Amino acid sequence: KNIRLVISAQECKTVTTVEDFDLEKYVSKPWYVHQQAVTQYGPIERNYCTMAQYEIKDKKTFLGYTVSVSNYAQDANGKVFGGPLCAFQEEDSVGKLNVAPCFLLKKLAGPYWVVAYNETEGYALISGGQPTIVSGNGTCRTTDGTNNSGLWIFLRSPDRNQT
Repeated sequence: KNIRLVISAQECKTVTTVEDFDLEKYVSKPWYVHQQAVTQYGPIERNYCTMAQYEIKDKKTFLGYTVSVSNYAQDANGKVFGGPLCAFQEEDSVGKLNVAPCFLLKKLAGPYWVVAYNETEGYALISGGQPTIVSGNGTCRTTDGTNNSGLWIFLRSPDRNQT
């Protein structure tokens, strides 16, 4: 079983993050999720009116987090889910952040990689780390658990432009 995971990881192309990532601009306005992969913490039943707001903290928390994260989602009946999380940007990697509940040690935070981003166009593509699961037709995906999972298409607008 472990051997298959190693082979799968080698078959997946390495994902790179944006090189000119500006965290201050990125957190300047809310992001609205227009499409997302199902994860343990984001099941399809809660895939309504999903958005995220980020804010750079005035100072690091005791555990070293530098960004406040506020996630929001609803189910079909309007019941609200989400809440506060914390994040930090990896020191040596532009466009790579890690996110977790604020009470957890940083080493337990999950990857949040900005793989495409254009502030002028108002979009971002986020991966929950390096995809390692071969899913057919030469494509790969992340897991559907808690860490190393997820894929999101963010827009600055809550409204979709179908053109």
